[in-house]
Amino acid sequence: MNVERMKTIVLTFLVALSLVLTVALWNYQPKYYDEIENTDYLYETKLNGQTKKIEELITPYRVLFRESDGLYGLKDHSDLSIIFSEIQKWQIDEVDYYTISGREVKKPNVEIAFPTELPLTVLQTMFTLEEKETFPDWEFDRIIFRLVNQQQALEVIFASSHHDQTLNAKIQNSEAYAYLERYFINKDLLMEMISFTVNGQDPFYLPAAEIELPKRTFTVNKLQTKPMINILFSDPSLVETSITSFGERNYTDGNKQLSVYNDYMYFVNPLTSDDHDVDKQNMIRRSINFVNDHQGWTNEFRLTSMDEVENTIEYQMTVDYYPVFHPSDFSVIEIEWKNQQIHAYNRPLMKLATLFHSDGQKETLSSGYAVMDYLENHQDQYDPFLIEDIQIGYTMKAREGISHIMSLEPEWYIKYNGRWQLLFSHEEQGEETDAVGTN
Repeated sequence: MNVERMKTIVLTFLVALSLVLTVALWNYQPKYYDEIENTDYLYETKLNGQTKKIEELITPYRVLFRESDGLYGLKDHSDLSIIFSEIQKWQIDEVDYYTISGREVKKPNVEIAFPTELPLTVLQTMFTLEEKETFPDWEFDRIIFRLVNQQQALEVIFASSHHDQTLNAKIQNSEAYAYLERYFINKDLLMEMISFTVNGQDPFYLPAAEIELPKRTFTVNKLQTKPMINILFSDPSLVETSITSFGERNYTDGNKQLSVYNDYMYFVNPLTSDDHDVDKQNMIRRSINFVNDHQGWTNEFRLTSMDEVENTIEYQMTVDYYPVFHPSDFSVIEIEWKNQQIHAYNRPLMKLATLFHSDGQKETLSSGYAVMDYLENHQDQYDPFLIEDIQIGYTMKAREGISHIMSLEPEWYIKYNGRWQLLFSHEEQGEETDAVGTN
């Protein structure tokens, strides 16, 4: 074999090897690239819920339609979402402030009520204002729209159940006037309401007749604990795990502690110091931003409570605009601040997922008259001065022996001495309904 032929063979081999290596490089992806592309890695600080805006979390729980000869509410409670969304589009102008005691708003009017007092400053975010306002340090929990027929306009009053200061404004919009007027003209969407007072103070508003609501059944997605460990501990690698005899799982780095039991978590950071209060506007903004950061709105929630002294804020789960209750408060997100830091964070670690077809299962709830009679006949059980509110809500119950199924059943609830509790037992509910039927 001569030298030239040998060179040709070697050259051919090198060219072939070069082609093989080039193809290998093109097709090679380092192992760390696969890990970065893995969705579990990318979302290890996310609960895979949603982010929410302030106007999606500050929502009303009741609407009343008043006219000279009647008081009405919505037949379909979920229509409240439609009405509130429409109202937020209307431009509010001619803002003024008053301190008026005992003023009765002329009828017809529409009242929208919120579960907790809100600072006036939230109006800049929630509504369309003609001009940017500098609001006084007042609060409101009701918005009243008075229909002014001569002007085809609306007078608006932002009022409080606890003080006499009001913000008054106008909506010079005939379409807005017509939107609310249609409910008074055609009452097919409304039901009759009654009002009664048990403590000589603010009245309660309840449906006059029995109300029938569907039972709900959902599949449940359990949420991973790892994202919360990564969010709440500065160095997750230092976190140690222990399990108690009754199944509670505890995570701690020696200072902070996260406990998980029955798909609900409790977190506390005892090292935070309480040096000053957080005002309500900042409490709302910071809590929403905090939960948004880890996509923590895993169901529909509504702002229901704020305490400036304790620096706490609560959001309650809702279904069809009704509050969802659980015997151990597992339907509530609660956040407590101290020294601009999260001191406590309690929340559900499960998500209502697929709604089963209800196959027509419904529950008939007692009328407002039956509720009123029950309270009058049980004053030994319910001190009238400790009754704060009465509402229909859904009770969240796990299916026995089926961990991934949750049922929601509509029932009457009473807020008594600061706590929500069932008004009737199931046996009493049936007795009250039967009693009304025989009247």
